Amino acid sequence: MSCEIHIGDIGTIFRVTITDCDTGLPIDLTSNTELKITLFLPDLTKIERAAVLTNTGTDGKIQYVTVADDLSQAGRWRIQGKITVPEGSWSS
Repeated sequence: MSCEIHIGDIGTIFRVTITDCDTGLPIDLTSNTELKITLFLPDLTKIERAAVLTNTGTDGKIQYVTVADDLSQAGRWRIQGKITVPEGSWSS
């Protein structure tokens, strides 16, 4: 697997770890109702995609795997995770 990301790449994994601001520990996501990853493109537009747990959810990790046309611009991108659990909704 390449360590670089290119325009048009398919199958690139974007992974986010959701942590508690106070403790820095991963949030247990086993009771999640919705997981999302938002990719902010260099031109400041954004694409929001459904994310999945990387395993059981106890490590706070979610991910999205790119499909055709996701990676359409060169430059600096940003990524943000968003979770919804019974207690509320939070973004990374």
